[in-house]
Amino acid sequence: MRPYVNVRIPPRIRIDRIGEAVIPPSIASSPRRIPMDVYDNVSAALRIDGATYVDWIYPAPGGDLLFACDGSIYRQRGWDGIAQAALLASADRLVDLTTNRFELISPPPEAMRW
Repeated sequence: MRPYVNVRIPPRIRIDRIGEAVIPPSIASSPRRIPMDVYDNVSAALRIDGATYVDWIYPAPGGDLLFACDGSIYRQRGWDGIAQAALLASADRLVDLTTNRFELISPPPEAMRW
């Protein structure tokens, strides 16, 4: 399947000078950005504990850590006090998506209008 060309971009989306789309916060935004040093430290700890692919990490209010790695979504309660080597092993798996497979389908015509 090839990407469609010349699909009109909505006026509320602007393209910056290097060609990246800048999406307004009202359309898509993260509730809170995680500092890169925290992301790097947690990501490294998850990899030490056996994760091969870390997708996202979110320190939730209340001391929980939510993260997605290797096709699953996890919650680590009270993660500040957990040893780094046990971060993945002691987390609760909330969703296991490892058996899901993508199916290539064509978009309906209404999906081609913004």
